[in-house]
Amino acid sequence: MAFWRLKWTLPRVLSPSYYQRLSKSLQHPADFYRALAGTLFTHNKTQDYRLLCLDGTVIYINHFVSLFIFDEVFIDKFYDRELTSKKPLIVDVGGNQGYFSLRFRQLYPQATIYTFEPDPTNFDRLNRNVKESPSGHIHAFMMGMGNQSRTEKLFLHPTNLGGHSIVQETDDQPFEEIRIIGIKEAFETHHWEQIDLLKLDCEGAEYEIIMAIDEMLASKIRAIVYEPTPKNYDPKITNQHLQNLGFKIEEGMGVYLASKG
Repeated sequence: MAFWRLKWTLPRVLSPSYYQRLSKSLQHPADFYRALAGTLFTHNKTQDYRLLCLDGTVIYINHFVSLFIFDEVFIDKFYDRELTSKKPLIVDVGGNQGYFSLRFRQLYPQATIYTFEPDPTNFDRLNRNVKESPSGHIHAFMMGMGNQSRTEKLFLHPTNLGGHSIVQETDDQPFEEIRIIGIKEAFETHHWEQIDLLKLDCEGAEYEIIMAIDEMLASKIRAIVYEPTPKNYDPKITNQHLQNLGFKIEEGMGVYLASKG
């Protein structure tokens, strides 16, 4: 077992206050600890653990990393942002298993959300989570996003289901062929007139997406929240590009928020 798993787990098991935080999100907080016990010591992905949120949102967990991401999004509220519209249009690039989209459906029940996830396994679980949760306008697409539309190799991370990337790390790294839609084509295909929030967490691909945003696209995007991948590029470059387009940059917990006014 990786040391980081144990280091992450202990404060959550030993802290009574963490149970109280779980109680504010889950109908049955004990289910979280059950999933933690079942995934902590194994990479087995066959056993499903069902987490039921207070509003009826359903999250299935079958991997420790899934639990880690759930904690980031639903408990630590890693991506929570206040939006000006009560009926926002949100685009989620790097949808994984649907956590961000479902969290923002909680925050903005009248939102229209487009989520893009290229990995078939993650996409299937995203669909399952969305379908078993309360109804909402979440449109899911099994593809990635980039600076232009193409077929690409998605290199698979051996232990992190959120770590698949179009950037190859080792010579013998397994991969699968995926579809990528260019950001400009995505605007045209889906007739997006105004995006209230563009979320990018796509293991390096956020660089080419951000650098493909020109003045015309920038005028149609109110805010961008993205998690950078510093091992692949310098975030100063992407932040400077966004600033040149009129965005103000804020940073918190390793995530950048680019917004206007």
